[in-house]
Amino acid sequence: MAARYRRFAPPAESASDSDDDLGQQSQPIQLPKRKEARGWISEAEWTITIEQNSDVDRLRPPSVVSIFRVPNFLKQSKQLRGGEAAYVPQIISLGPYHHTNPPLPPMDNHKGRALRRVMTRFNINLSNDPNNTDFSSRAKDEILLVEDKIRNTYEEKIDCDGESLALMLSLDGCFILEILRTLGGEKFPVADASSFYEPLFERNRIDYTGFDILNDILMLENQVPLIVLRKILELELNSADNVEKKLFNVLVKSPRSKFYPFRYDMREWSWPPLTAEQSQHLHLLGLLHTLIVSPPCSDAAQTDPNAPDRAWNPVIRIPRAVELTNAGIKFKPCDGGIKKIKFDEKTATIHLPPINITDYTEVLFRNLIALEVCKPTVVQVTDSKPSVVNYVTCYLSLMDELIDSEEDVAVLRKSDIITNYLGSEAEVAELLNGLCSGVTMSRRDLFAETLKRPVNEHYRSKFKVWSAEFVKEHFSSPWRSLALAGAILALLLTVVQTIFSIFSVYKP
Repeated sequence: MAARYRRFAPPAESASDSDDDLGQQSQPIQLPKRKEARGWISEAEWTITIEQNSDVDRLRPPSVVSIFRVPNFLKQSKQLRGGEAAYVPQIISLGPYHHTNPPLPPMDNHKGRALRRVMTRFNINLSNDPNNTDFSSRAKDEILLVEDKIRNTYEEKIDCDGESLALMLSLDGCFILEILRTLGGEKFPVADASSFYEPLFERNRIDYTGFDILNDILMLENQVPLIVLRKILELELNSADNVEKKLFNVLVKSPRSKFYPFRYDMREWSWPPLTAEQSQHLHLLGLLHTLIVSPPCSDAAQTDPNAPDRAWNPVIRIPRAVELTNAGIKFKPCDGGIKKIKFDEKTATIHLPPINITDYTEVLFRNLIALEVCKPTVVQVTDSKPSVVNYVTCYLSLMDELIDSEEDVAVLRKSDIITNYLGSEAEVAELLNGLCSGVTMSRRDLFAETLKRPVNEHYRSKFKVWSAEFVKEHFSSPWRSLALAGAILALLLTVVQTIFSIFSVYKP
């Protein structure tokens, strides 16, 4: 049988041989280019060309990739107040994506000082160990042992050899740990620390510069796999025991931690339950996403994301906060993260997690949205139909619906839902209105059934709205309540007097 033909051309050069090791990454797929001599190739040739260019070693399980480049449509959003600065590090580059950025290398000096501080901790913990060896060499060797896992975590090919990658990540990991320790108020464990003085790692200095660095640490393109931080802590502590507890304390449990955007007491929290695969490829932003969706606090019982079973919800919107308040609906802070958002029909109360709005809120939430765009969460809604749920995006979309102006922000502030450290309430409204701009919402709205539908039913109930308006009109202040009570009492007395007058007239 004659071969079928497609109008495609083979590549100008043959594809290079690929490494058989699935852990190694290869060049991006190159589609065939047109040849000058002829414009037709057989389907068999086309198939072989595609298979060669695809590089089988590039086909990693999607679940292991967790550090992505932010899509251009997010970087080019018109609502992006600071331009690409929300996604591109401005002070410190971490990991391979921005390692060669021209404006950032001067911070490498601080990375070296961070390494020196970690080495000091290492030497203190190993002071009685006769096998004490150079920390940087051991850190490099430990990271090399998990090189394949690290490379697979990044979406793009990392163009450097294993030793260079290990040295780069060991420096970056030490820097992250020391910055977080300083932000958390942890003291340097040396009695005479004058010889280790570094202004960047001093508490009185970090308040001015550390949180700008924190912005960069939270960016998706600037992530370092947590497995690197684990390896450094294992060396520092000279033990693999309690490493996750120590890492969790450094990252989020410090009372001065600025990572977590919601106002919860995190002192009793513990490392969240993760699969082995998640633990191997998780990073700081991903850990923060897990804690925002399902914080491991004692009263945060997990809600079933599949109930009620509406895999493809129609678009449901709710009125703004001012209108809901006028209809008698109240707002109350809740514990338990995004999954605990709900509407209590008995008390007509919307329960929302209390949130701090700061100068760093935009960078944090924009990068969490970017993470959900690149790596959406898939839940099994039915036995046969999985569905995508973007938890943070759904939450921010809900806040966008509730807030249209500074009056709505004022309602949520008075209800202790929003604490504003940003400035004016108009700025808060502008920020929350712009976060989801240009983002395509998933078809499954997390709050469609637990909040939006019952809220709309309550809002459209004329009797409930009239009752709420009556209460607001006559009981909004003590004086109005007293005036109404006095009027009712006067009316009752008038009625009683009238009745007695009637009886006195007809009395025999």
